[in-house]
Order: sequence, then C-alpha cells, then structure tokens
Amino acid sequence: MAENKLAHQFAAYTEWRQAFVDTICDYRSWLNEQELNDGQIDQRIQQLLERLRYQKELAKLERACKEQFNTAFNMIANEKMTLTSKFFETLASRVIPVYEVANRDVENWLKAVIAPMESQVREHQLQLRRRLESIKRIYQAADTLEDRIGELEGIEKSIQGQVADLKILRQHMKNALEFESSDKDAKAA
Repeated sequence: MAENKLAHQFAAYTEWRQAFVDTICDYRSWLNEQELNDGQIDQRIQQLLERLRYQKELAKLERACKEQFNTAFNMIANEKMTLTSKFFETLASRVIPVYEVANRDVENWLKAVIAPMESQVREHQLQLRRRLESIKRIYQAADTLEDRIGELEGIEKSIQGQVADLKILRQHMKNALEFESSDKDAKAA
C-alpha cells in the first residue's frame, strides 16, 4: 500500500513537473509574442528548465527505494511497521535536501527573472501611456483643426460676399465713369 501511494506521488510529481515545463514554455512564447523577451530572460528561463534536473535525483531515489525496500527478503524479514518506518525515514532524509536545493534555486531564479521583467513591463506601460497621450493630442488637434476649418470656411464665404459686393461697386463705378465720359463727350460736341 505504501508502495502504491509512493508510486502515485511520484507519478503526480512527474505530471506536475511536465505541467510546470509546459507553463514555462508557454510563458516564453508569451514573452516572445509581447516582444518582452531578450537574451538575458531567455537564458534565465533556460537555466530554470535545466534546474529541473532534480527530477533525475528523485528518479534515482525512487529506484534506490525500490531496490532497497521492495524485495522479498525485506518483506519476510521485517515487520510491516518497521519496514514502513525505515522506508519513510530513508526517503525523507534523502528527499528533503533535494527539495531544499530545488526550492532555493527556483527562488533565486524567480528573483533574477522578475526584476528585469518588472522593469520591461514598466517601460512598456510607459510607452503605451506616451502613445495614448499622443493619440489624445492628435484627436484634440483634429477637433481644433475641424473648428479652424469651419472658421476659415466662414471667413471664405464672407470674403466671397465682399468680393461680390466689390464687383458690383466696380461695375457701378465703371458705369458712372462711362456715363460721365459720354456726358462730357455729348457736351463737347
């Protein structure tokens, strides 16, 4: 029963590890899609994936436990409680250091990756804010431009009206000058 439970735990750990590797690979893809990935981050992700070597350590431990405790002689010679106690003492004494080292490595990796990622995300947010401000200014300029175009169209109509009035005045002046000139010519003749 203890062997089945341990086998189940190792299988669960293997599934978790594969899901973790898949998540890290998805994270790497997301970084590439968002153009946030650089050589330094990619190197750190690769280091994390390499640090999953602890899987090999745990697999060695599993094999050693099977060879040491899962023998017919041990099953016959030792009482079930004694065998189970020895098994868990041995397992715990060898697993805990592996998990401590793995945990320390993962924490160090997270610290090393998070800081550059945070700065890149902040920089990206700053660029997005700047772009938003530029777009706002463009919209404001477009609104101002539309207002100015409306004003200029009104001024153009006013000027066209003045030009039409001036044409009429010019025609009246031309007619008056022609009349006066023809009147002088008529008096002189």
